[in-house]
Amino acid sequence: MPGNANNYGSQYFLNATGGWSSVSVGTHDHAHNNHDILNSSDYFNRREGHEDKNFRVDTWYHTNDGLPRIKFEDNEETKFKAGGTTEGYCYRFENENGDWIMKMYCEGDVLIVEDLEMGGSISESSDKRLKKNIENLEGTLAKVMQLRGVRYQLKDSNNNEVKIGFIAQELEVLFPEFVSTNNDGYKSVTYSKMGAVLLEAIKELKYENDELKSQLNQFEKRIKDLESKN
Repeated sequence: MPGNANNYGSQYFLNATGGWSSVSVGTHDHAHNNHDILNSSDYFNRREGHEDKNFRVDTWYHTNDGLPRIKFEDNEETKFKAGGTTEGYCYRFENENGDWIMKMYCEGDVLIVEDLEMGGSISESSDKRLKKNIENLEGTLAKVMQLRGVRYQLKDSNNNEVKIGFIAQELEVLFPEFVSTNNDGYKSVTYSKMGAVLLEAIKELKYENDELKSQLNQFEKRIKDLESKN
């Protein structure tokens, strides 16, 4: 329970605005999803004579719109629910000015407006047993030669850092698999997929280089043969 909350009685529950509401013991609360709140142990562990109130484990806490929002598993994870939202973004994180800095979409995507620093690594599932219709990439070098790398700064951001990358709309023309579009119409690029394309482009370039070397060696041999005859 937050320190600025008033102690109106032994019954508390989360309201929709993130604050706290209270009801009397034994009352039937029709305004909050028809929950019978019989005693404080239904929602909180409270030690008699103390102001501290702790959340109970294995209990879904509802907001006053009747929807479950948060649950604390016993010695495990904390679960959150986005109410009845199934499309668009389910969670929105804002700074003190009310500007959003991160959105978590119901489909699983996360949109961050600024940089993300990580101490570990990001891995993607790539097991062959999970894949089908596997095909080799071909003609990648020609497409890579059409790509345009750019420097840029983000609009509507206090961070004026100069970044390097691609324009999603341009990349989408050549490699649509790299680009996704969210429900707001904004496009994003999965840069990790670029590795496979660059690898195949390098292999194509190596093959062409080997072919040129082979032809050059043949020309040099012919020249030496002609010189020896003279």
